[in-house]
Amino acid sequence: MRYLLLAALLLAGCASTPQYALLDPQAANVTKAANLLPIQFEFQDSRADQSVIHMPKNVLSNDSGLDQRIASRLREGLKAKGFTLAPDADAKLIVSLVKLSSVVNKGFASYKSEQQVVMIAKVEKGNHTMTKRFTSNGSFEAPFGPDIGRLEEELNNLTTQTMTSLLSDPQITQLLSN
Repeated sequence: MRYLLLAALLLAGCASTPQYALLDPQAANVTKAANLLPIQFEFQDSRADQSVIHMPKNVLSNDSGLDQRIASRLREGLKAKGFTLAPDADAKLIVSLVKLSSVVNKGFASYKSEQQVVMIAKVEKGNHTMTKRFTSNGSFEAPFGPDIGRLEEELNNLTTQTMTSLLSDPQITQLLSN
C-alpha cells in the first residue's frame, strides 16, 4: 500500500502544468437601485505582472481576454443596477484591477493557497472625485499538489465578490446618481 501511494505521488508530479489560468468571473450580484443617470465607464488592468498563480516551481499567467471579460461583467452589473452607459455623460466611473493573485506554498503532502483580488474605483462628477479600494481575500489548504481548477475557481469567486462589493457600494451609487 505504501508503494502504491508513493507511485501515485510520483506520477502526479510528472503531470504537465498548464501555462495559463483560465479565469472567467461571474457577473456581479447587484440590486437595481432605480433608473439612474447615464455614466461613463472605463476599465483598466493596472497590474504590472499578468501572473495570477504563483507556485514554487511554476507561474501561470491569466489567459488573454481576462480584462475584456471583467470589463464586460462590470458593465452588466452597472446596467443591472440601473445605470445607462453613455460616452458623453457627466459622471465617470473608472475601475482599475490592481491585483489578482494566488500564492501556493507546498508542504510535504499538502499545499496552502492564499488569494487576493484588489480593485480601485474612481468616481468623477463635476468638481467631486472619490477613490475607493476594494479587496477580497481567501485561503485554503488541500491534500497533495495544487489543483489548478480549484485555484481558478477561487480567483473567479473572489473577483466576482470584489466586483459585487464595488457595484453595491452606497457612496459610489450616490455620487454617480446625484
